[in-house]
Amino acid sequence: MILIILNYITTSMLKNINLLKRNFSNSRRLKNFINGEFVDSNAKEIFELRSPATNELISEIPLTPKDEFNHAVSVAKEAFKSWRNVPLTTRQRYMFDYLRLLKDNQVILNNLGKTCKMHK
Repeated sequence: MILIILNYITTSMLKNINLLKRNFSNSRRLKNFINGEFVDSNAKEIFELRSPATNELISEIPLTPKDEFNHAVSVAKEAFKSWRNVPLTTRQRYMFDYLRLLKDNQVILNNLGKTCKMHK
């Protein structure tokens, strides 16, 4: 997963943030992010992510088959070859931008997985 996220960062994280938001808001079934694109998985099995408070279905997460996973890892390894040549200050800027996105969405992230009692 970390390798896929790094691949996303190397393909200009901030330019694609709207694409990320659309993937998570338009469909309950999540896609894999490989080589800068959201792609459907051929997974036969899914994990249903449900709200612990209401049992409402939030998302369906494909249990990515080994061959798809290995493909994602190989693409990420290939991306790392160019990423490691990016100057340190540029990589730091990407990571600080990522940190800013986490902080901007901290309330949402903090509430993930909380029960009704915890929300009160």
